[in-house]
Amino acid sequence: MGPRKLDLAIAAYRERQPHLVEASTDFGAAIRAIIDEAGINYLTVESRAKSVASFATKARRLRDRRPDADPLTEITDQVGVRVITYVQSDILAVAELLGEQYTILEDRDLGQLTASEGRFGYASRHLLVSKDLGEHAAYDAGRCASVQLRTVLQHAWAEFEHDIRYKGTIPPEQVP
Repeated sequence: MGPRKLDLAIAAYRERQPHLVEASTDFGAAIRAIIDEAGINYLTVESRAKSVASFATKARRLRDRRPDADPLTEITDQVGVRVITYVQSDILAVAELLGEQYTILEDRDLGQLTASEGRFGYASRHLLVSKDLGEHAAYDAGRCASVQLRTVLQHAWAEFEHDIRYKGTIPPEQVP
């Protein structure tokens, strides 16, 4: 993807983003209601639409890795919801509930991935859910959400690690 195509994708996202803010609010409220109805105890359910600046940064990184990529369809966390529970068993329960209400397009347990690589660190279950039901459901930014499921302790670690790896707020000599 050349600079012109990247600029067009960012411009398209800029126009789409206000609608995604509304979609994120709707997803957050719906997921909160699902969890409340099930009686699961949780710390927070937060939702957001990716900012234009964040989309542009991620689109540039995607282009650097894969010049033919389409950020409008491949950046699937345009609408995001984060559910923070107190215990691991509630993550499993929430994932199961979401599978009953939405089509799960993707389910990645990044804690298992980290452990399988012999590392300690980031742990979070990521679901890509769609309001469209059935086997033909596909990614559509306004009808899908990236849902992160974490315990309070996983969230604390993720915030710390994010600061180290992506925000660069830790002096380089202390990163290891």
